[in-house]
Amino acid sequence: MHDDVTTVSQLKDAIHAMCLKKGWGCETGVQNPQHVAMAMTVEMSELLEHFQWLDPDGVQVLLKGKDEKRKQKTAEE
Repeated sequence: MHDDVTTVSQLKDAIHAMCLKKGWGCETGVQNPQHVAMAMTVEMSELLEHFQWLDPDGVQVLLKGKDEKRKQKTAEE
Protein backbone atom coordinates (compact mmCIF):
# COMPACT_ATOMS: atom_id res chain seq x y z
CA MET A 1 0.00 0.00 0.00
CA HIS A 2 1.26 3.44 -0.88
CA ASP A 3 0.08 6.58 0.91
CA ASP A 4 -0.65 8.43 -2.32
CA VAL A 5 -3.09 5.87 -3.71
CA THR A 6 -4.49 3.92 -0.74
CA THR A 7 -8.13 4.68 0.04
CA VAL A 8 -9.74 4.67 3.48
CA SER A 9 -11.79 1.69 2.32
CA GLN A 10 -8.60 -0.23 1.49
CA LEU A 11 -7.15 0.60 4.92
CA LYS A 12 -10.34 -0.60 6.61
CA ASP A 13 -10.21 -3.83 4.61
CA ALA A 14 -6.55 -4.37 5.56
CA ILE A 15 -7.29 -3.78 9.25
CA HIS A 16 -10.26 -6.14 9.12
CA ALA A 17 -8.13 -8.81 7.43
CA MET A 18 -5.51 -8.44 10.17
CA CYS A 19 -8.21 -8.75 12.84
CA LEU A 20 -9.48 -11.95 11.22
CA LYS A 21 -5.95 -13.36 11.01
CA LYS A 22 -5.36 -12.67 14.71
CA GLY A 23 -8.77 -13.97 15.77
CA TRP A 24 -10.01 -10.55 16.88
CA GLY A 25 -13.22 -10.64 14.88
CA CYS A 26 -15.43 -12.40 12.39
CA GLU A 27 -16.55 -11.82 8.81
CA THR A 28 -19.09 -9.21 9.91
CA GLY A 29 -16.79 -7.14 12.12
CA VAL A 30 -14.49 -7.03 15.10
CA GLN A 31 -15.20 -8.41 18.54
CA ASN A 32 -15.04 -5.09 20.34
CA PRO A 33 -13.44 -1.92 18.90
CA GLN A 34 -11.98 -0.97 22.29
CA HIS A 35 -10.30 -4.37 22.67
CA VAL A 36 -8.98 -4.24 19.10
CA ALA A 37 -7.51 -0.77 19.68
CA MET A 38 -5.77 -2.00 22.84
CA ALA A 39 -4.50 -5.15 21.10
CA MET A 40 -3.16 -3.09 18.17
CA THR A 41 -1.30 -0.87 20.65
CA VAL A 42 0.37 -3.94 22.15
CA GLU A 43 1.33 -5.17 18.67
CA MET A 44 2.78 -1.73 17.79
CA SER A 45 4.79 -1.73 21.02
CA GLU A 46 6.27 -5.10 20.11
CA LEU A 47 7.28 -3.71 16.71
CA LEU A 48 8.75 -0.53 18.19
CA GLU A 49 11.01 -2.56 20.50
CA HIS A 50 13.12 -3.38 17.44
CA PHE A 51 13.73 0.34 16.80
CA GLN A 52 13.99 1.52 20.41
CA TRP A 53 17.74 2.05 20.84
CA LEU A 54 18.79 2.48 17.23
CA ASP A 55 20.42 5.67 16.06
CA PRO A 56 19.21 7.16 12.74
CA ASP A 57 21.77 5.16 10.76
CA GLY A 58 20.67 1.95 12.47
CA VAL A 59 17.05 2.68 11.59
CA GLN A 60 18.00 3.10 7.94
CA VAL A 61 19.93 -0.19 7.99
CA LEU A 62 16.83 -1.93 9.36
CA LEU A 63 14.40 -0.22 6.97
CA LYS A 64 16.56 -1.18 4.00
CA GLY A 65 16.69 -4.81 5.18
CA LYS A 66 20.46 -4.88 5.63
CA ASP A 67 20.39 -6.44 9.12
CA GLU A 68 19.04 -9.91 8.33
CA LYS A 69 18.57 -11.05 11.94
CA ARG A 70 16.73 -7.90 13.03
CA LYS A 71 14.82 -7.82 9.73
CA GLN A 72 13.44 -11.30 10.44
CA LYS A 73 12.44 -10.43 13.99
CA THR A 74 10.77 -7.22 12.81
CA ALA A 75 8.93 -9.05 10.03
CA GLU A 76 7.46 -11.43 12.61
CA GLU A 77 5.85 -8.49 14.37
